[in-house]
Amino acid sequence: MAKNPAKKTEAEAQGGSNKGKLIVIILVALILLGGGGAAAWFFLLSGGEDEAPVEEELGPSPLIYFRLAKPITATLSPDEPANHLRVNVVLASRNQTVIDALELHTPIIRNDLLALFANQTFAELNTPEGKESLREQVHETVTAILVRTGAPAGIEHVFFDEIVMQ
Repeated sequence: MAKNPAKKTEAEAQGGSNKGKLIVIILVALILLGGGGAAAWFFLLSGGEDEAPVEEELGPSPLIYFRLAKPITATLSPDEPANHLRVNVVLASRNQTVIDALELHTPIIRNDLLALFANQTFAELNTPEGKESLREQVHETVTAILVRTGAPAGIEHVFFDEIVMQ
């Protein structure tokens, strides 16, 4: 009878060691799953933050141009060598919302620019400085219109495709 209890003890010892191995395997699996879940959570939450610097590295967005459909023709004062001024205006921004606002408020822009152009003199516009001054005045006028109408004011450049005085 002494042999049977010894065999049970060996079998119990082997079964106990199998249970120990099973517990170790389960613990390792839980640690790996927990680590994988933590890594996924970390990368998912930090993924949105990593996208912003990538956009900054690409540089600023390109300019979007808005050309008034028709040139603006203004009548100069009668004592000027030229009677009429015709200007084709192109505005540039990097924001599509600004371009949409320019398109929406084109009638106001044309009206105010017509008044601005009618107040110019031939002598001023016949110099590069005068044309640059007019460009700055157009920028200020259009920016004021956008601010007045509650639209975003992000005009970066004003270009003249055509300036004709006759």
